[in-house]
Amino acid sequence: MTFITDLDDLIRHRHGDVKKLREIRDTVRHDNFITTEDKNYIESLITMHLKNQPLDKSLSRKQPDTKIKLQPKPTLSSPDLKNSFAIAEILELPEDIKNYLKNVPPDKDLSIDILESITDFIYKNLSKGDYIWIQTEYGITFYIVDFALNNAKK
Repeated sequence: MTFITDLDDLIRHRHGDVKKLREIRDTVRHDNFITTEDKNYIESLITMHLKNQPLDKSLSRKQPDTKIKLQPKPTLSSPDLKNSFAIAEILELPEDIKNYLKNVPPDKDLSIDILESITDFIYKNLSKGDYIWIQTEYGITFYIVDFALNNAKK
């Protein structure tokens, strides 16, 4: 960018004394002359207002063309669990509970009946040393983990 272009930008964006900047610009264009005091004044304004600014302000408001591809949360399949943790048997929840957990309504309170049916299933089917793999909505996960920790079979 040239000195005159920067000077025009200072005037257009009203940085500094606009009247004085116009007089300096006219003198530079007409006489091809500038005083040291005026030059220092303009350079200080350029440094303060124009340095490190995007060349085209309209581009700075434009949304980036970056696209983010969202991946579903990874899940471990039964064979992965068995191989990773040396699991002999996997017990699955009853279908009605699994279907509810797949479609937890975000705008409604959690069903205490469903939560109790999950905790009943855990209490009846698990033994000392068993593990629980929990992968669901955060509130339900917390509830089940809290239940499991407080009701672990010793």
